[in-house]
Amino acid sequence: MIKKILAISTISMACLVGRLHAADASTALGVTMQPKHILIGAAYNGMQISVAGKIPSDAAAFIRLTGKLEHNRLKQKGRALGLLWMNLDSVEISKVPNVFLLYLPPGAGDASQTGQPTWRKLGIGLEGLRRQVDIVAHDANKGALFDEFVKLKEKSGLYGMVENAIHYEQNDGAMKTFNATLALPASLPQGTYRFELMAIKDGAVEGSVVRNIVAREVGMPAWISRLAFDHGTLYGVLAVLVAVVAGLFTGIMFKGEKGAH
Repeated sequence: MIKKILAISTISMACLVGRLHAADASTALGVTMQPKHILIGAAYNGMQISVAGKIPSDAAAFIRLTGKLEHNRLKQKGRALGLLWMNLDSVEISKVPNVFLLYLPPGAGDASQTGQPTWRKLGIGLEGLRRQVDIVAHDANKGALFDEFVKLKEKSGLYGMVENAIHYEQNDGAMKTFNATLALPASLPQGTYRFELMAIKDGAVEGSVVRNIVAREVGMPAWISRLAFDHGTLYGVLAVLVAVVAGLFTGIMFKGEKGAH
């Protein structure tokens, strides 16, 4: 009985030490962000978030910003009868975030000397998305479809990898400080985003810090969104009236210019 008690006590102590060690590893990664919230108003045209923190001196810092998972229904275009470009089939792409931005430290994207970078092997970048994505398409190359989907997202600024975005500063031997500027696109939708700071060492994630960043619409964009969702009929009527007024105003302007000549 005493041996069993001692064994249980030993296991409990080992678990406690493991938890304390994990807690120390996580708290060792300090990080601050400014601002902590994203306000999307009428004048919003993208913004920057300043990040500073510290990681172990022999590790590399990576920052990843991801949005909620979404389901996309797209149209696949192609030549019909070898002549006309038109929609040929529907494609469904799911289990992918609406935003995926990865910020890299200096030299992280260089594979000329070391081969494939460690962070790629860990699935931190788009390779991780490629493994989890679910694509439903008929008679199509799913790998090529994923690449085209990523290109579409990159054009809108919602997907991308920013090299040399993280810079190291002081190093006291055990820890080193860093700072980064996260450029957010003008097309960023409102929602809650997952901020991840990862310290990579010896081919593994040594520690990480996860925070939530909330982006919300304010002012006129917020009013228009509420009107569209809560009062759809009124929103539709107002949209038609605005279009009619804009058309009349444009007609008057061009008519006046014609008469002047």
